[in-house]
Amino acid sequence: MSIICDYSLKQARKDVEHVNKSMFDLFMEPINMQKKNYALLKPQLFTNENSRYIGSMNQEGTSLLAVAAGFDSIIDFVSSGTKDVVAIDVNPRQLHIGFLKLWALESLTYEEFKGFLINPKSDLFMKSGVFKDIMTGIPDSHSSKYYWMQMQGSMLPYSFFGKCFYDQNELYKEPDIVLANYVNDEDAYNKAKENIRNANIRFIHGDVRNIGRMGLSKFDNIVLSNVGDYIANGEYFELVTKDVMSHLSSDGVIMPAYLIEFSRLARKLHCSKEYKGLAGINPTVAKMNGLVDMFREIGGELEYFDTGHGRGSYVFSLGEETDAAIILRK
Repeated sequence: MSIICDYSLKQARKDVEHVNKSMFDLFMEPINMQKKNYALLKPQLFTNENSRYIGSMNQEGTSLLAVAAGFDSIIDFVSSGTKDVVAIDVNPRQLHIGFLKLWALESLTYEEFKGFLINPKSDLFMKSGVFKDIMTGIPDSHSSKYYWMQMQGSMLPYSFFGKCFYDQNELYKEPDIVLANYVNDEDAYNKAKENIRNANIRFIHGDVRNIGRMGLSKFDNIVLSNVGDYIANGEYFELVTKDVMSHLSSDGVIMPAYLIEFSRLARKLHCSKEYKGLAGINPTVAKMNGLVDMFREIGGELEYFDTGHGRGSYVFSLGEETDAAIILRK
């Protein structure tokens, strides 16, 4: 496994200071205010995307540019045959999560991994001893090792979890684990472990909007997840179709948006006379529909997925397939 990261120890120290100084704000500030500066958000430890969309992307021996996020989708891509990965995120704590999962995947068995990161009832859950074990051999100067050793400290697991992450656990709700393939069963986990050892992974702390200045090459797959949630539709469409797609290989595939809680009914209502009412009731769903319209005009396809957990917090989900992904081929 080859890993490159230009994130410095000095920057990691600032991350620790930010979390410690901003604990009250991170707990109390409304989410719509936090979204104004994603780089300051508490990170997502888990994916909230169904990895089945990977089946619509290029597979064996491919290269991937993706938002780091919870890193689960990236692990699933590598498990499916991706060899070269560039993981980018404007929130540096998402990069630390990526390293944490790589170290855990390398060091822990399937049951140990679930106990450490998945099951809050496990004796291994967020245990200091496990942190130290999986980072054995990692230089103390490594920025992510410094971050995690400082963060986990002597806090109780639940206190630590609440301080460092959003307290939602979309990926690992029992009894079904359906969103990320590599944690579905032991065979899938071991395959991911084996493939990760042969992968080349580069971490970049940066904003996708600056992709043209990062000196990147072309990729077979590009995954932007929910970046569009934080950028106005028109600006985001231009970013994807000009700057981002210039880094897509000739037969490449891009997933410009993963739409959480976007049911077939929400799409149907948008295309009907009731659209104005929908926009008034739920502007978030209306924004999603706007993105779908833009990308479908240039050949984008809409694929629906069942999260398996019936999110249903939006009135238009109603127990249907609750998520969708836009797939765009060059």
